[in-house]
Amino acid sequence: MARGGQDPAQGIFALVRKYGVSRELAAWQAHNSGVALSSQVTRYLRGLVSRPSEFWA
Repeated sequence: MARGGQDPAQGIFALVRKYGVSRELAAWQAHNSGVALSSQVTRYLRGLVSRPSEFWA
């Protein structure tokens, strides 16, 4: 996600479209993937989840 200049919103949209899941589920999957995410991407993903305080855990 967000590779090659792709912004986080485009990456999430691609995952949602490809797998037919919600933006929240795509955000959690990206977060839990083990891939190193930039702070910009992490902040964006945190804004997509219903319980952002648990996103950092």
